[in-house]
Amino acid sequence: VLATIEAERPDLVLLDVSMPGQSGWEVLAMLRQHKHTMPVVMVSADANEGHHAADSPRLHDGYIIKPVRLNLLLDTIASVLDLNWRFDKSPDPMAAIPAPDHGVLPLPKMEHRLALATLARIGHRKGLLEALHDLKHSGEAAEPFAIELTRLTNDFQFEKILELLEVAEHEAS
Repeated sequence: VLATIEAERPDLVLLDVSMPGQSGWEVLAMLRQHKHTMPVVMVSADANEGHHAADSPRLHDGYIIKPVRLNLLLDTIASVLDLNWRFDKSPDPMAAIPAPDHGVLPLPKMEHRLALATLARIGHRKGLLEALHDLKHSGEAAEPFAIELTRLTNDFQFEKILELLEVAEHEAS
């Protein structure tokens, strides 16, 4: 790990707390012992593990709980690297989906939309693509819906997917 850090000089290191061999905490301590000062964000499924004793030095710059929410990850990266994200102003996701002639876009059942939203929130591209494929081939999702969400997934536009699914959820209620 040290050789890679010294060779690559990353701006930021994300460390999983539970790694094979050495734990993320051990790797972090080793980085700091060798005077590496780049920001380190710890990642773990344990929400309580990130808390440190008041009398011990805090060696990491952030702590993210799994499953990682894309927004939180981006916010954390922006914070520790002092970045300001710039986003492309794209058209509204609902406007991009062609509606059938009768003017109503058939959407999957609420349970499927909620499952898709869960996958989009954590940025699970492969899971979204598999779910969309299954919904399309089972007849549970209209082709225009599946095509557009597949495109957004392949473009890593998870926020737009969530916007689309929120609009769809509001329309259903």
